[in-house]
Amino acid sequence: MMKMIVRVSFLLLPIVAFAQSAGPSFDVVSIKRNVSGSQDIGINQRSVSTFDSTNVPLSGVIMRAYQVKNIAGAPDWVSADRYDIVAKAPGRPGRDEVSAMLRTMFRERLKLAAHIEPREMSVFVIEVERPDHPGLKRVTADCAAIAARRDPAAKADNGAPLCGYTWAGGAITAGGITMQAFAGLLDYVVERVVVDRTGLPGPYAFNFRFSLPGIQAAGADDRADFFTAIREQLGLKLTPARAPVDTVVIDHVERPEEN
Repeated sequence: MMKMIVRVSFLLLPIVAFAQSAGPSFDVVSIKRNVSGSQDIGINQRSVSTFDSTNVPLSGVIMRAYQVKNIAGAPDWVSADRYDIVAKAPGRPGRDEVSAMLRTMFRERLKLAAHIEPREMSVFVIEVERPDHPGLKRVTADCAAIAARRDPAAKADNGAPLCGYTWAGGAITAGGITMQAFAGLLDYVVERVVVDRTGLPGPYAFNFRFSLPGIQAAGADDRADFFTAIREQLGLKLTPARAPVDTVVIDHVERPEEN
């Protein structure tokens, strides 16, 4: 399992399929190798115009840029080396625009050439085990409008960003996310792609507390293990399966020059 502490908090923006085009670009980009040895990572668009990732392998940011859940064909350093990236954009770009800017950044700074293809692999499927479980609370807010306003100050009843989430170690607090988005978070927990087959309309608010080797949080010693917790707290279950997964296949990539 992953040996890291994750702390993330942001407003969740809708996922949009990318288009192969020149696309927009960031005004300013800083890419620096992180050699701290820390296992903490941070992925956050901390303002309406800044993309910020700390101590993250480039493989994760490449998948973010192409909006897929798997990467293949990359040299070992793409997943092994850690980098800090701060990129500032003009205006108020949405998620798909930020993805396009990241792809432009990678083409310019890493000479990245890649394509998307489906590859069958081992996955987990997330399904409903107990319908109408009280741990999942349907959110009626207009998340598309909230995302358009990019208002990180809006809060759900449980204190999480409205139509977003916070994640600190073994604690995910959602203020209104879809099951597809939740499945995307669980990829990092179980180190395997998680496919949403709940059939639940979103978004949902919930508090999810669990323990897992390598995922640490204060006071987590008395928490149930992940697979038990998701059943007891949310009425969901994960089962292993095989399924085709869209994969970004690396045709060419070079180490970035740091700045």
